[in-house]
Parts: sequence; C-alpha cells; structure tokens
Amino acid sequence: LIINPNNPTGLMIPVNTIISWAKTLQARGGMLIIDEAFVEIHPEQSILNGEQALPSNLLILRSVGKFFGLAGIRIGFACAKQELLNDLEERLGPWCINGIAQQISIEALSDTRWHEEERRRIVEDNDNTLHLFDPLLQRYQGFLCAHQGLFSSWRLSLAQGVGLYELLAERGVLVRLIPYSSAQCLIRIGNLASENTLLTSDVAKRLNTIP
Repeated sequence: LIINPNNPTGLMIPVNTIISWAKTLQARGGMLIIDEAFVEIHPEQSILNGEQALPSNLLILRSVGKFFGLAGIRIGFACAKQELLNDLEERLGPWCINGIAQQISIEALSDTRWHEEERRRIVEDNDNTLHLFDPLLQRYQGFLCAHQGLFSSWRLSLAQGVGLYELLAERGVLVRLIPYSSAQCLIRIGNLASENTLLTSDVAKRLNTIP
C-alpha cells in the first residue's frame, strides 16, 4: 500500500517506479494499492495520467474528500483492470450511493474551471500558512520537510514537538503531532483560508503568545 503523495511527508513516488514495483509484486502473486487522495493538487502526477498500461495487480483509490472538501458525501473511486474491478464488486456486494451524493460528485468533477481556480487558491493558502507559522517553528528548531498542497510538515525532536503541540492546543490552534521514532516527530499544519482575514489575524495573535 502506497499513499501517493504521502501524508504527512509529501513524498511523491514516480509513476515508472510504481509500475516497476507492481510488476515485481505480480510475479510473486502480490497486489499494489495506490491511495491518491491528495493527487488532485497535481493531477499530472497521477498514475492514471500516464500512457503506460496498468498491471493487472494494481488498484488506484481516489476520493472527493481532500481537494474537493466533500468527505461528508462518502464517495470514493477504485480504478483498475476490469477483471480486478469485477472481483472487487463481487466482494463488496450491493452498495447503493444516494442520488444527491451522485449529483454533487458529478457537478464537482465536471467543473474543471473551478478545479484550476481551487489549485491556485490552495497554493496561495499553503504559502500564507507557511509564512504565518515559519517564525514559530524556526524558534523550535523545526525543519520543513513537506510543503505539499493542503498541508506543511515540520520535523522536530520529540520533546520539542510535544511541547509545541501542547502550547498550540492550549491556545485553540490544532495541528497533528506524529511521532515516528523515540526521538523525532512531525508536526503537520493544515492550510488556513487566505480570504478569511479575521481567522488568520486571530491565529497570528495566538501564535505570538507562545514563548
């Protein structure tokens, strides 16, 4: 299973590498699942955008929860060779998606003009949020390791990360703390909407109270 691009590291694995891994697994009777929940920010990087034929053991998952912000309608997509899709359908059994959810998804996926506008807005929000948090993370000796569309991730010592996470939470600023070893962690920060100047100003004031 590969999350591509990865959350929270932002790592993006090239399509050729994924195809090669899938073929290696196929020779051993294995299967490769690619979760592309965050790929809509850079759709040209999707494995579905390539010209290569997909191996029969490759399953790609997409959703409308991240880029489109429609997690509440509970719709996702599975892309694969027809034989694999038939097997998946048989295993899942009957699953009816309500008409309203279908209509919302159709409109969201069809509005390509909105897609382009949203990508520009996300980049702007991502840059502005980074600018807002950067001085604080620098003081805590954080290292920016991902600046990827909908979020930024910083690597800190576990002690520094836990301390900063608690100080932020006490001030109502919620981020994700992700320990990955006995000594290191990531703090992942989601975007603030640039057009919401009141929220941005309020968060800035709260950040300024952190020693």
